[in-house]
Amino acid sequence: MAGKEEKRRKIPSNRDLRAGTFFPLLPGIFLKRFLLQLEIMKPLGICWIAYGILRVCLGVVLLLFEPTATVMFGALLSRVADPFTLMGLFHAVYVFAIVLSFVCGILGIAGGLAILGNAKAGRGLLIVASLLALSEMPGGIALGVYTLILLLPARSTDSVQAK
Repeated sequence: MAGKEEKRRKIPSNRDLRAGTFFPLLPGIFLKRFLLQLEIMKPLGICWIAYGILRVCLGVVLLLFEPTATVMFGALLSRVADPFTLMGLFHAVYVFAIVLSFVCGILGIAGGLAILGNAKAGRGLLIVASLLALSEMPGGIALGVYTLILLLPARSTDSVQAK
């Protein structure tokens, strides 16, 4: 080995050597987080677009079957003391379900398209859409909770203890 030249490993210029290990410098950390965020946000945007289309279609179906739902609910009210109040309440709840479905679908589509286009406004749209989607089982709950976990900032215990 005395005659052979020892090969040394060259340390890349963007790395720092501390205690025998390599630590990336700050620009490398931000770049990795940015690329990881893009990899996570693309499928999330696609899922929200698909869910939004599903909710808009659900709203259309609710509109088309409104007369049938009214007749079916009215058949249950034949032995109730005040059927007119309950029928009015049924119509109010039914209209609320239709509006909720359309609003959640439109926000989901708009937020999904914004997230796919790397827009900052998509985050707010998806947070509102995920809160509204929690009313639908099981898909709305799953997608809504996942989106809230991903998009809402987590408070660390260090910042809570510092206050």
